[in-house]
Parts: sequence; structure tokens; C-alpha cells
Amino acid sequence: KLLKNVEGISIWIFGKNTMHVKSQYEIGKQFGLIGGFGTVFRGKRKEDGKPVAIKRMLKHKLYKNEILDCAIQEIKLMKKTCHPNVVQLFDYFEDHMYLYLVLELLEGG
Repeated sequence: KLLKNVEGISIWIFGKNTMHVKSQYEIGKQFGLIGGFGTVFRGKRKEDGKPVAIKRMLKHKLYKNEILDCAIQEIKLMKKTCHPNVVQLFDYFEDHMYLYLVLELLEGG
């Protein structure tokens, strides 16, 4: 079921057009505590070894709590933003359970 298609971003809930983050990124240790909607992990981009943060959010919680629109808005804004004081969004993926944001890794954050 396609929920949104905003400026080229398609968000599927249990749809067929999914990609798994592990094909392009290695997921490492968890950062900090598990949040209300997901978890952040250390990761590494396989093609060049670049360290990244991977934010993994449960799609059913986003949908159930009616904040999927907020997540989509966050992706839209972050894709357009390039500023030294704003975390950079490199990529996003989803699988049948999760929405993943691949972000600039900020040590200590």
C-alpha cells in the first residue's frame, strides 16, 4: 500500500518496492537508548568505508501514531539542507518493518 509519494520519495508500508539498508551499509553497534519510534546505530558505507549513523524507525509506530507525515517532512527538508550546523542526510531506505535514515555521524551525539 503506497502511503505517500512526495517529491520523488515513496513511502511504502509492507509494499513490494523495498530495499534493505544492509546491501549498501554495514550496521554496527547501537547508539544510546532505544527511542519511542526507533534506534540509532553506527554504520559504515560499504563502497568507501565512510562512517555513518543509521536511524531505524518502526513504520507501524509511525503510521499508528500518525507521524508518518512528520517523518516524510523530515526527509524532504534534510535532503534539501546543506549547512555545517545541520546533520546531513545521505540516504534513506526501507524494508517491510523499518524506515532507515542514513545520516552524518556526529561523535558524542
